[in-house]
Amino acid sequence: MQIIGSQYRPKEVDHRPQIVLEYVHHSTGCSDRSAHQGFLVDAQAMTALLYDFATHADYRVAVKREFDGIKALFAEYQDALRKTYTVPNMPDPR
Repeated sequence: MQIIGSQYRPKEVDHRPQIVLEYVHHSTGCSDRSAHQGFLVDAQAMTALLYDFATHADYRVAVKREFDGIKALFAEYQDALRKTYTVPNMPDPR
């Protein structure tokens, strides 16, 4: 199981990916009806996801398993970076 979220935004509005919806983006970037509708759909989707997470133990187990896998892969990624990009030995600037 993979959990994926998506957001609809009009092309002319610059919305950087964010985990938390900010009221500022809603009030300044959603000046037309389609942008406002996209904001509402985002909120409804997140609410449904949180409701399912809170009420279904099997879903919480699947989420934990996925995040544990992501954490393991992230550690491997960091190890690969350490092996590839060594820290240069620089003299002390003092």
